[in-house]
Amino acid sequence: EASRESQKLYVVSIDNELLKTPKGKSIASPNEQAMRELAAELDYSDELVIERISLYNLLCTQLDFPVDLDGHISFDAMTIFLLNDPVLRTCAGPEAVDQLKYFHTVINYLERFELPYPSLPQIEFTDATDPHWVTDDFKKLVKHVRDMTSDLTEVDRTIFITALNIFESPILALLLVHSEITSHEFAVLYLTGLCVNSKVWSEGNREEEISGKKEIAKDAECMVRYKGLFGRRLSEIEELIQQGESKTLEFKSTLRRNLHTNKNDPRIEHAVLKTIAAFLNSEGGTLLVGVSDE
Repeated sequence: EASRESQKLYVVSIDNELLKTPKGKSIASPNEQAMRELAAELDYSDELVIERISLYNLLCTQLDFPVDLDGHISFDAMTIFLLNDPVLRTCAGPEAVDQLKYFHTVINYLERFELPYPSLPQIEFTDATDPHWVTDDFKKLVKHVRDMTSDLTEVDRTIFITALNIFESPILALLLVHSEITSHEFAVLYLTGLCVNSKVWSEGNREEEISGKKEIAKDAECMVRYKGLFGRRLSEIEELIQQGESKTLEFKSTLRRNLHTNKNDPRIEHAVLKTIAAFLNSEGGTLLVGVSDE
C-alpha cells in the first residue's frame, strides 16, 4: 500500500521491487481487487509475452501508450479498417446465407442506428476512396464508429485499440467495449468472418477451430475483465448516453424551456411529445431529457 493525497494505492511487488511498465512507470491503483487479480495473473505467468493479451499488457498499453483515437485514426484510416473488417464481409457462394445468421448481432446493432450491413467481398482493400464500396451509407458507418469511439474512457480506449490491432475489426472492438457481445460470441463472430466455422463450411477442421475459438475467447474475456477491474463503473444513464442516439434512444436538451429565450416554449413540448408518441407507436424506446446531442 502507498498513500497519495490520503488515498490508499495498492501496488504489486516482485522480489521486493515494485512492478512497473516497460517504460518505467509505476503501476498502482486504489482498487485492491484489481491489483490482487493482477498479482494472481503474474503468479502463474512464467514470462510476460507482449503479443498475448493480459491484464499486465493492457495496463502497460494504457500507461505507456495513451491513445487519442481521433488523432490516431483518421477518417480514411478508419475507412480502410472497416473495409477490411472480417465481420462486415461475406464469402461467395450459398454458405453466405448461413454465415449471415451468425452475424445477426452485428446486423441488429447496425440496424439500431439505421445503418445497412455492407456485405463486403473477401478481398483486401487498400483504397479508402473506391466509390463502388465507399458509398454514402458506408461513410455514415465510418462516421458512426469514429463518433462512438471519440468519448471512450482511457480504459475503453485501451481495449478498443488492443482489439483493433490484434483482430482488425473495429465493429467487434466497439461491441466488446460497449458490452454488446460476450467473449465467446466475439470469438465465434471473428472466426466466422474469417470463414472458419465448420457449421457453415463443412470442410473445416473442427478440432483446430475449437482450439482457436478457446484462445480468442480467452483474449476477449481478459479485455472484459480488465474493463470490469480497472474501468470506472458507469451509471445506467451514462451507459445509455455512451451508446449514442438510435431508433430506440433519443436525447432532448430540455423538456419545456427554450434555452435561447429562457422561457417555456410550446414548440419544444410538442417536439418531446412527438418523440414519445413515435416510441409508443413503434417498438418503444428511451428518451433522455437534459442531454444534448453533444
